[in-house]
Amino acid sequence: MRAAPHGGGGSELFAWDAESGAAPRQLLGTADLLHRPPLRDGKLAVTKVLGEDRNELTLHDLAAGTVRTVAAGPVAGVGFHGADLLWFDRTTGHLNAVGPDGEARSAPQPSPGPGTTVDVTTDGQTTAWVSRDERTLTVWRPDWAAPVRVFRVTPPPAPAAATSLPPGTRPPTVDPFHKVATPRAVGDLVIFQYHLGWYVADLRTGSYVRLTADHAHAVVLGEALLVDPDNNSDPAQQHAYSLLRPDRLPPLPPCP
Repeated sequence: MRAAPHGGGGSELFAWDAESGAAPRQLLGTADLLHRPPLRDGKLAVTKVLGEDRNELTLHDLAAGTVRTVAAGPVAGVGFHGADLLWFDRTTGHLNAVGPDGEARSAPQPSPGPGTTVDVTTDGQTTAWVSRDERTLTVWRPDWAAPVRVFRVTPPPAPAAATSLPPGTRPPTVDPFHKVATPRAVGDLVIFQYHLGWYVADLRTGSYVRLTADHAHAVVLGEALLVDPDNNSDPAQQHAYSLLRPDRLPPLPPCP
């Protein structure tokens, strides 16, 4: 996936077969994509933005060269569970599943509820979502008795009444950076953004830690994590990328 040329916004989507070494093949022209498409066993799930809270989910079979529309509407949280494709419907607050034969399947259900989330992610095993006020990150797995809150931003104190403020002053505003965003589930870890940086929550121990410095970028690629420190190197394209395998990282120490 790369930014569309000429600075017009949107992205272009390509596929490349590392085994054959053939030239990359363009799958999609300029379009707004909801997130980086998940890939599993030659199947690519692409979520294209159609309008406000309306997206289109298509399944690309890279070997067969076919494309099938799976769903259209308030689609979010797309991922694979084995051969089944999962996606979250914001309206119903439920996970949906479709098998490789195109038939609907039953999906284990978390309970965020309809209209209560602003961002949802699933990797087929772990589902995580951000609350409507963007201050709480909740995680759920099918073998858990209930969803678990793994990160919570303490709300700021209520602003003083206008009558109690000194003349010429304004009430304090909420810091827009003190919000949780962009969760991504990968194995026993959930990666998310908070206050200009990226954090990781370890579901094995219930701990979390900051992963990057300010303004860095982190991208989940299958079972790997790509980190770009955005160090403003010169020339700008020479960044010191790091590729991590989260499944090989030791558990974080539990919280005291």
